[in-house]
Amino acid sequence: MAIYYTLLNTTTFQLNTFTGRTAVYLGIGIPCIIVLLAGNVMVIAAVFTQRALKKPSYYLLTSLAITDVITGTIAIPLELYRRVVTNDITCSAKWDVYFTSVVYMCASDSMFHMVIITFDRYLAVLKPLRYNALMTPQRILMLALLGWLTSTLIAIEQILVMTSLITVILLFSYIMTT
Repeated sequence: MAIYYTLLNTTTFQLNTFTGRTAVYLGIGIPCIIVLLAGNVMVIAAVFTQRALKKPSYYLLTSLAITDVITGTIAIPLELYRRVVTNDITCSAKWDVYFTSVVYMCASDSMFHMVIITFDRYLAVLKPLRYNALMTPQRILMLALLGWLTSTLIAIEQILVMTSLITVILLFSYIMTT
């Protein structure tokens, strides 16, 4: 049985209470965090230490690796906390909107980086002679920053929409009960 506190009332319900649920979440989540961090730290170290990898197209890979390190250090632990401690997957706990927005921000930033890397490789194959003129370090930096900015705006938008939606629902339920 789980108890959740909202702005106006307390909700009690039972969800996902199978035995061993915490062990499953932690047994999958913690190894994922370790592999994610180890692999991406090695990518970042390789790009910064190997002279052959100091090319503009590898800057995008480094930016993706940094995004994945942030995912492994912030987003996945927050999601594990949300799943294990709040005992809920329906976003009804008080801070779930903020936790899920961080997870969505990291996931969407990874997705945007993969799209940008795909576009970069597409240009390298399609226009190999003009690639260096088209994809300058400044343009690659701008594309990476665009991915970060877009994912941050998506997270902020989700927080604003969900908190206002929750407020409207709670206000409506309060009006209907009085």
